[in-house]
Amino acid sequence: MCPYKYFTSSSPIYFSNARDAQRFGFQSSLDELFYDATSVYTIQEETAFASGSWVSLDVRINQAIDRQTGNKLGNDFKMLLFKNLDHSAGLGRKYSFDSNIWLTVNLEEYKGLAKTSTIRRCNSTLRWVDKNGNSYSEPCSIDYELNRARDDMGTKDPVTPQGYVDVYCQLNSNTKLIEGNQRFIFGPVENRIAFKVFGNGVRNFLNEETADDSSGALLVFTMGADYVNAEEDNLTTGVANYNKYLYSLSISPSAISTDVGDTIQIMPSLTLNGDPSDKSISYSTSSSVVATVSGSGLITTVASGSATITGYMTDNVGMTDTIIVAVSASPVSTYEIRISPTSNILYENDTETYTSYLYLNGVVQADSFVFTLADADVPADHYTLTILNDNSFSLKNNEFYLNDPLSILCTSGSYSKQLDIYLRGSW
Repeated sequence: MCPYKYFTSSSPIYFSNARDAQRFGFQSSLDELFYDATSVYTIQEETAFASGSWVSLDVRINQAIDRQTGNKLGNDFKMLLFKNLDHSAGLGRKYSFDSNIWLTVNLEEYKGLAKTSTIRRCNSTLRWVDKNGNSYSEPCSIDYELNRARDDMGTKDPVTPQGYVDVYCQLNSNTKLIEGNQRFIFGPVENRIAFKVFGNGVRNFLNEETADDSSGALLVFTMGADYVNAEEDNLTTGVANYNKYLYSLSISPSAISTDVGDTIQIMPSLTLNGDPSDKSISYSTSSSVVATVSGSGLITTVASGSATITGYMTDNVGMTDTIIVAVSASPVSTYEIRISPTSNILYENDTETYTSYLYLNGVVQADSFVFTLADADVPADHYTLTILNDNSFSLKNNEFYLNDPLSILCTSGSYSKQLDIYLRGSW
């Protein structure tokens, strides 16, 4: 007996059950009538979840309905009806139209004929930096109503900000980094406000599949009102704690001219808010046929030409500095003075020993130095300068001096370099 006994009036195709036959018939009717509706639009959809790329898609956009009350939701909520019943959708999926990003917050697809998504307009943007100075940005939807806890209802003129709101965004590799008590800045530049994620408010356990804890795609968290910190927050860009993680990277020498077969050690100087940082530095070369570079910053020249060597924070590839290596077939002499330590701040009652060496094409030389004061702007009783040997001296900060740095000239033959040291207070 043939198991395929179900068919549709519009098709000679037979199906094994009535459900598949009905589904096929509905899809056929939908194909014929889909573009007859006035609500058909071409919008942009993520090519894949959290991909960051977009593809055009024809959908019907209808008014969204509150399933509990039956009332129409506001313009910030829309319902998408997909032409293809097998179209891949999902919670947290992003769409773009009408100059806005929209976020899928509900689906109607389980064991049904129509394939629809309820989407919500992202009415704001989360912006933040991590402890390595990496910048992140993510569209989000914030509830319009500011709620207050019941035990606060009787409080009159509270001293601290009160109230909380729920925030919705896509759960992706960036938003997974959001932590409890993290602060965010919202609002126009002239009227920034701050909110802080409640310690237990990050709810990323909303599984799409009951037993699969990694299937969550929509992140919801609760934020409470907080204060704007003008010293640490960047109110222009709307990033909280921006000024806490200001890194700066410089590589010396700034340029190299040398010949084939040489090896040159480059030295990175990384600071966090002006203080030395021990974060890892990585390197790359634009042309390994001209010059290679090791993980420790040792450059080896291979052939004549030019190569750009890039140093960058291993944990923040956006924090970089570059040098140009020019390689010629004939020898080129490049001299450079290197002074360590690189920090130019000396705190009150502290003593630091400084060493100075002359390098030729990256190789240290045995040349001696003479250390002299470059100016007399700092009173002599504020410091004690002691020459230790031909390549080093010690400096003690007897009393802080904020007007000018103490400038010391390090001279070896015809080569010299000025070291400016700031005499700061004890803390």
